[in-house]
Amino acid sequence: SLRRAAAIDRLRRAVAYAEERGVLLLLENLNGEPDRAEVHYMPDTLADTRAWLEAIPSPNLQWAFTVNHAHYDADGIAAWIAGMDMRRCHEVRLADNNGEYELHMHPGTGTIDFVDLFRRLEAGGFRGHYMCSWGTLDQMLAGRRDLAAWAGEAGAGGG
Repeated sequence: SLRRAAAIDRLRRAVAYAEERGVLLLLENLNGEPDRAEVHYMPDTLADTRAWLEAIPSPNLQWAFTVNHAHYDADGIAAWIAGMDMRRCHEVRLADNNGEYELHMHPGTGTIDFVDLFRRLEAGGFRGHYMCSWGTLDQMLAGRRDLAAWAGEAGAGGG
């Protein structure tokens, strides 16, 4: 579409600017919106996100994987991890989700299987960092303990 082409062109210019200055930009997998919504985020599908990154193969453009967005996407978390180049994934943003609509919930209060998530990320070659993406600072600090336990159960290094 014309809107998609214009957006990729704008991103391409931003990446060129980032390259000149040694800055890293992250493209997030966004959530889809209902047809009648005023705003429709881009890219909001696995195919679109992959196409945007393939259209701009710069090391200054990497991917930020927002897990809860992928969880309620029709493709699901496993397909996103299998379908994306995890070598270009710089950051994984962690929050739970109910699998129905946009929510950033405390891990363990939704329906994401975090042990399976960490297993898939590690097996898929993810070597970036994790980021908490829900609640207050105190809630995120408390949730990190659960996430670290699930990552350990999955065999992920670090801690």
